[in-house]
Amino acid sequence: YSVRRIEFKKAGLWFKEHADSDSRLLLTESSVVRYYTGLSSERLYPTELLHATTTDAFIREIRSLGVTHVYIDDFYIRRLQTHDKNALDRKAPLLKELRTRIADYPELQLVHTIRVEPDIAGYLYTVRTR
Repeated sequence: YSVRRIEFKKAGLWFKEHADSDSRLLLTESSVVRYYTGLSSERLYPTELLHATTTDAFIREIRSLGVTHVYIDDFYIRRLQTHDKNALDRKAPLLKELRTRIADYPELQLVHTIRVEPDIAGYLYTVRTR
């Protein structure tokens, strides 16, 4: 994988080391994380399976799915500039809006920043319980 996708490896390794064994991570690139961590599919929830089309619906849906962590990557958000179908399928517009307006969503608490290069960073959040 390219340097740009290394952020998923780093996010997955952090999650494996720090999250409880019953935690569940929502992210755009689950196959990379499974490859490097050996985590089961049950612990990883791909964003392309989400039905939400708004940020409020996103919060409701991840809670109903038992998601405990969310990784908002830089890779697919940047791919929006080229109108990449994969970025659209993986809910990158929704993730970009969340990242831009994260202060409006106290349900998501930043726990770790994944920096690959000075201008490439992803963010790992925990989902606060009500």
